[in-house]
Amino acid sequence: MSSLDRDRRALIIVVTATLVARALPAWLLGAEVSDLSIYRHMALTVLRNQDIYDIPTFFPYTPFSLFLPVAALQLSTLTGVPFHLTMKLFPLLGDLGTATLVYLVARRRWPTRTAMLAGLFFAFNPVSILVTGLHGNIMPLSVFFAFWAYYLAEFGEHRRSYVLSALALGIAIGLRSWPVLLTPLLARPGKLNWGRRIVYVVVAALPSVLVLAPYMLFDYAGVLREAFDYKSTPDFGWVAIWRYWRFLNVDNIFMPWPKDWIASSRFYFLTEYVVLVGFAYLRPRAIDTAGWIIAALLLDYTMLGGVAAQYYSWIIPFLVLRPYFGLTFTAVATGAMLGFYLMWHPGILFGPYQPFAYTRSHVVLWNLSWLAALWAVGLLWLLGFLAQVVRSLWGAKQAAVAVAAPPTVRTTVRGSWVDGGIVVLAGTVALALALEIPYLLRSQQTAELPAHLAWVLNQRGHEPGQFSAPVGVAVGPSGDIYVADIANARVQRFSSTGTFLSSWPQGEKVSPAFEQPCDVAASATGAVYVLDSAGRIVRLEEDGGMVLVVDLAPWSVFSPRGLAVDDTRHRFYVSDTGKGRVLVVGMDGTLIDAWGGVGKAFSFDVGWGIAVDTRGNAFVGEQGNSRVRKLSPEGAVLAEWWVRGDLYDIAVGPDDHVYVTASDRARLWVYDDDGREVGQVNDAFEERRLPRTRGVAIGAPGDVILSTESAVIRLLLDSPLPG
Repeated sequence: MSSLDRDRRALIIVVTATLVARALPAWLLGAEVSDLSIYRHMALTVLRNQDIYDIPTFFPYTPFSLFLPVAALQLSTLTGVPFHLTMKLFPLLGDLGTATLVYLVARRRWPTRTAMLAGLFFAFNPVSILVTGLHGNIMPLSVFFAFWAYYLAEFGEHRRSYVLSALALGIAIGLRSWPVLLTPLLARPGKLNWGRRIVYVVVAALPSVLVLAPYMLFDYAGVLREAFDYKSTPDFGWVAIWRYWRFLNVDNIFMPWPKDWIASSRFYFLTEYVVLVGFAYLRPRAIDTAGWIIAALLLDYTMLGGVAAQYYSWIIPFLVLRPYFGLTFTAVATGAMLGFYLMWHPGILFGPYQPFAYTRSHVVLWNLSWLAALWAVGLLWLLGFLAQVVRSLWGAKQAAVAVAAPPTVRTTVRGSWVDGGIVVLAGTVALALALEIPYLLRSQQTAELPAHLAWVLNQRGHEPGQFSAPVGVAVGPSGDIYVADIANARVQRFSSTGTFLSSWPQGEKVSPAFEQPCDVAASATGAVYVLDSAGRIVRLEEDGGMVLVVDLAPWSVFSPRGLAVDDTRHRFYVSDTGKGRVLVVGMDGTLIDAWGGVGKAFSFDVGWGIAVDTRGNAFVGEQGNSRVRKLSPEGAVLAEWWVRGDLYDIAVGPDDHVYVTASDRARLWVYDDDGREVGQVNDAFEERRLPRTRGVAIGAPGDVILSTESAVIRLLLDSPLPG
């Protein structure tokens, strides 16, 4: 068998193993959870012609990958294949391309058999399998283009290979921003002269600049806010280690961390990264290119306070020439990722199955141990790397680099292939623009709904009729308005004209007393119920008394925030915010059902406001991701949509229109019951300069009661509403 035949057979084995190792778990354990659910909503947002950058913390990337979820959703609709499988085609294709390149890079240094083992290291790498085959994140597609850029810059022998490398890197940056870290390392001295270095940087920047330019013209503020001011969450990194350590001490995984920690860590990381690049330009051959890139990525992993699980797929292909460290890093990263998925997204690992019972407490120590080990492994490698660079600065002989090793197989690429690659990638950028511009023109601001203020009560204080942090509001059948004034630990009642009528509790010795009344709900029969964050549902009596209806303590609620009542089915819905679930509780105090929960395949990300329509469907507003979920009385998800703004509360009117308060866009959004936008309300607030909106309740259609941080407002919309 010729050497070429052996290489072909080895490459086929590597690519086939990569395909099977990812497709099999995707098929057997796949479920539409976590990022896959978000991708579906991205697709629906585009198909509804909504501006993707007008929704907070939803799409913190350039528009380059915007239409991939749309393509996956349309393919799913056309073929009947589940969306979670069609969406995973993109990262799977990325991994197949990366596997091919990993083999070619290894073959540059080692014989066929050893290169095949290096390729199988990637094919069966559990970090890569978790991200592609189970998680389904699109990151591996960006990894492929970044690794292709590295391969072309390192081994490309055609005079225009560097242009194709820069264009591949530009598309990688367009898909996800992290490959920008590779730009100065791939264009460092010893690789390109100054003229080509400038061309390389310009070409690498072009895809992102071109696809962002139309958005910068139409939605400059949205792009700056979402794409450039995005802050990662501390799932991994040293802030995550601190969170788990705190959990062991205070038993609260939601313990907030100082908000400036992640921002500060970004500054320190960038400072150290600039130093790293300086070393790379002073002694470019002290370490091979893969070594410089590994160092940059490990700096990201160890110095940044917040890192996401899929980020660990970045480094895997670059470890091909570092087999011992690659195996060590893979082992600890796998342990940390398994712990993270078990704790927060078990549906990623098990799909529709639940093979064993466990609680968050069971995996906290696991997470803490593996995260600490992962951080330590990265730090130790960086220290060794630094020592090697310092030795080279002191005049020691520079290390032999992979590119200097005589290749065992030539991979000279014809000029036609290089030119063809440039044309294809440039065409890809052009296609993104061709899809993007018509969509952008259609995704203009939602129509403004005509509205005017009927009255405003904005007296801050403790006297009757004054407020200190009113949150929940409700309108009774008589038109009276009830306000949960959480900081004053009371509920106040007002007439429809804003006149103060009464409050609860009355007197100093009332049982049960309010601790933090956070929401209020009025039934069609006239009964008014209050949810106290201490875990009680209380009924208000006309004589000023209060009756305990349901004690939620037996179900270990944690920071309940939203309450809705369904008279027809004689039940309450309670947003158990801290545990990511909704409790369905009978008026007799029995637990009927519990929907979702943190640590389960289905959960609510800081579920807050909750409301019920005329057919008994429940609507839950999730503050954590500005999403509304519509659920049947049995708990099945009927519809989901995202809100443009920091969602706070939700209400459903008699006409089944859904009203959602937000804080940083329009103050009030109105939807039909399937999530199609009816309009927004904002101008009516401008003259008063009122603070952010919080609670919302509806009397007659278009008669809206809102609470802010210190006021209660009655707002009248033109009725009937469109749609």
